Amino acid sequence: MSAIRASLLLTATFLPAIAFAPSVMAQAHEPDPAAKKAFADVVAAYRDLDSIRMNSTVTVGLQADAAQHTGSEVKLEGIYGKNRKARIKLRDFTCYVSDGSLQFINEKTPQSYFTMKDDGSPYYALMNAFVDIPFPELAIMLGEEDIDNVIMQLHPKAPWIQPTSVKSLDENGTAREEIDFTSDFEQLSMIVDPKTHLIQTIDLKVTGGDLVQNGTTLSYHHVYSYPDADKPVDAGTFRFDPENRQRVDTLVALMPRPVAPQGNDEAGGAEMEQPGELVGKPAPDFVVATLDGNAIDLKDLRGKVVVLDFWATWCPPCRQGLPHLQEVENWRRKENVDVLILPVNVWEVRDHAQDTPDQRKKQVKEFWEQQKFTMQVALDYSDDMAKEYGVSAIPRTIVIGPDGIVRNDHVGLVDTLKEEITAARTGKPQSQHDSKPE
Repeated sequence: MSAIRASLLLTATFLPAIAFAPSVMAQAHEPDPAAKKAFADVVAAYRDLDSIRMNSTVTVGLQADAAQHTGSEVKLEGIYGKNRKARIKLRDFTCYVSDGSLQFINEKTPQSYFTMKDDGSPYYALMNAFVDIPFPELAIMLGEEDIDNVIMQLHPKAPWIQPTSVKSLDENGTAREEIDFTSDFEQLSMIVDPKTHLIQTIDLKVTGGDLVQNGTTLSYHHVYSYPDADKPVDAGTFRFDPENRQRVDTLVALMPRPVAPQGNDEAGGAEMEQPGELVGKPAPDFVVATLDGNAIDLKDLRGKVVVLDFWATWCPPCRQGLPHLQEVENWRRKENVDVLILPVNVWEVRDHAQDTPDQRKKQVKEFWEQQKFTMQVALDYSDDMAKEYGVSAIPRTIVIGPDGIVRNDHVGLVDTLKEEITAARTGKPQSQHDSKPE
């Protein structure tokens, strides 16, 4: 396995959830009753606390023969309360866990937030939201009630481990307890304080299965600290207030993705509008070409609601969202709603040497016919319209009212367009963090 793959194991922490079918399945070992009880005491010690601040770091290593690679340290900052409440921060993300739902924000996209129900399990909701969160404390604090399930959830890279031994240690006069977990391919060692039952370090080594090749060892080294242990945690710590943030409809929409064409110094600069900043302002004027050879002028559309959707064929979230946009177009036609649904293709040809109007038109026409879309589609051949609207990430959806004022501005997939179109037509005020009924 290459060093690149080792780094990807951490990069994957914030990718949309996917599932892999295991080709090699480890066998669970017979648990040792004393070790299992020791671990149950650890879980109980954490969950019996009214609240706790707990920070951890994890470092991933990979060793193959004489070659060794150590990845960068990744830190998780967490505050946890009873009844599986939490506020956790990992990289640029903060997640609030409370009362059956999870709310996510990203400090690099401060205008937006994402929310989802946990369906009774905040731990599995986090696992479904992200490919991989290799932090055992999440299972301990947010996992299931049954101790066997917590053991299975303890580390996503070691689902088959069982507690197989426990022993006392004396390190320079300091008492420690070591709980070992094993399976055919994994060995996990947990060092805890025997008085408080709080974890100090965890080390996991994976030597087989799907993750590593023969002769290779994948390792995770976790270190724990408990800042402000005597400081009480205010109950408001776990409450999320969206303030002026706009709700987005996918978690990936919170990730900053500057995808402007390479070599374009104007795109992505300080002058770019942030999502939501256009709301309440007059929509920038535009004249844009359509695939069928006509042109659309915003000035001619006064009195009509206009929905702009900036997209490109190479953008996976865009491709995912366009069928939903087609559904809105079908609804518009069936209900005779006075609105223009206008997908606007931008940044289509990323190779500047090949970027010509003919090439852009060819790629869009082939894609549109393949998908059998019946919406009118526009092509921003010069990307000037994207610049005027401050587009720095796609998909970007903007709803313009009949008065020419921007009513809504989304980055990411949107499933509230019908409601927003109706509100824009009737002139009903709509907050930037209004959400659809659950």
